[in-house]
Amino acid sequence: MAGQHESAKAENGAKAENGPQLSKRFPCDLFPTDLPLDGRSRRLVGLEGFTLLDSMNLQASNDRADETASQEAGDPAAEPLMRALGPRDSAQPTADRAIQDRQLAADLGSLDTQPKPDTRQRDAEDCFQRGLERAEGGDHQGAVVEFSAALACDPRNGRFLMERAYSYRKLGYTYLAIDDFEQAGIHGAGWAAAHNGKGMVRREKGDLTGALCDFDAAIRVDPCFAAAYSNRGLCHLERHDYLKAVADLTMAIDLAGEQVVTLFHRAAALSRLKRHAEAEADLDGASLIAPEEASIFNRRGVAREAQGKLAEAAEDYDSSIALDPTFAPGYANRARLRQRREDYRGAIEDYTRELEFEPGSWQAHARRGQCYSRLGEMRLAILDLNAALAREDGKAFLFMERAQCFGALKNFSRAIADCDEALYRAPNCVSALLERSKWHERLRNTKGALEDLDRAITLKGDHAKSYHLRGRFLLRQGSFEDALGDFEQDIALNPVEPWAYMGRGDCRARLGDVMSAAEDYRRAAELFAETGRENERAAALQRMHQVLVA
Repeated sequence: MAGQHESAKAENGAKAENGPQLSKRFPCDLFPTDLPLDGRSRRLVGLEGFTLLDSMNLQASNDRADETASQEAGDPAAEPLMRALGPRDSAQPTADRAIQDRQLAADLGSLDTQPKPDTRQRDAEDCFQRGLERAEGGDHQGAVVEFSAALACDPRNGRFLMERAYSYRKLGYTYLAIDDFEQAGIHGAGWAAAHNGKGMVRREKGDLTGALCDFDAAIRVDPCFAAAYSNRGLCHLERHDYLKAVADLTMAIDLAGEQVVTLFHRAAALSRLKRHAEAEADLDGASLIAPEEASIFNRRGVAREAQGKLAEAAEDYDSSIALDPTFAPGYANRARLRQRREDYRGAIEDYTRELEFEPGSWQAHARRGQCYSRLGEMRLAILDLNAALAREDGKAFLFMERAQCFGALKNFSRAIADCDEALYRAPNCVSALLERSKWHERLRNTKGALEDLDRAITLKGDHAKSYHLRGRFLLRQGSFEDALGDFEQDIALNPVEPWAYMGRGDCRARLGDVMSAAEDYRRAAELFAETGRENERAAALQRMHQVLVA
């Protein structure tokens, strides 16, 4: 008889006694279906003192055949009861016998006041079946009522306790679910399934340490219990222990075959380990099993994008959205990919769709604000960044983004205030110092600008951009020797950066070293050409020509 969580046997030749395996649809929610059914109630019902006794074992028997056999054999154990009932003449009229039976029932209490054991068992099974139907329909509150009614008839039935535990779990009744799983193990439902059920409840409530202990216990009881490995793998994944997660999920797949949930989560762990090709292979398998699941295509798009397969990633994001037009992560990832490819209008459209389905997403507001900023629509960008900061004001980079927008609108004081907020949240943020130095200079606060540049280099001495920006600042201030030293350091840290050579060439030209300046411009033109930046190459060659003919 199937429960809420049907089990499937592993295909690796494991015997049936090894316990239940992962189901096809919900591999982590299992219930053993091969429990023996007890056809007789374990509780005394009716007037047990007036039932016949087995002459050999002196145990109560409610079987009519036993009564007939005892009477025919002259069972001595039956004689006292027969004497109490009095002699019954087979030739006595039926009406008189009925009157005598009613009088006896009035004296002793009716033997039919309680249902017989087999009737109680049938009632329990009926309640149990109704509970399963309610659970499958999502009515877990009603299912609990039916399972409780079944347990009132048969309180030691492990199947009933196990199914009620699963319904308690769905309703969020943590302690009731754990208690029922424990009692189910005691009463024959299997300790492996009981420990696994307790572990699932604890994991869902955030008690990962307790859940790991339960899954370990389930595996000790049944080393071939695939669901316990799968659930333990999910715990390791949530604890960011990705190698252990991959090992456990792989074991679950080996025991029960490839299934959607295990493949999907193993792919997630592999992606965290930067093993994107293996993650893509797992998601290929999952997509064959569940071709209508949008999240699989979305996840595969992420794996492909990480490998530089941008066109294939875009196709996967399109597929996830086609399968589920309300799937917000699909819009978010496609928007991010479009933003990466500088399709800012398309990205804005996708971020807007994402916000329709997840209005509270501060990331969508922040990224849409970045797109507006790149398009020069600073006021719209500020509106989105304000919305993002209203939901998440602890992110320094949001203040920096807004500072750039205020700076572009020539509101330098607001730009500096946002940089101050960013530095309050991240005191050693080099990017915020470099940003603030720019706006200090615009307000003619050269001392403040130079202090920010010096502090940035002190915090991160191997940051080439800091040397380049300080060199440009000193060059504008007329400190050519100091600027030349910064550009030398910039080239030493990043020898393939053409703008470093352009800066050193400007310094040498100002110092009168014409030939060295021309050589720097020529080298910058070569580097621009290697990266396909023809406009910058042309500017470098023009500057070289100007310095040579001056």
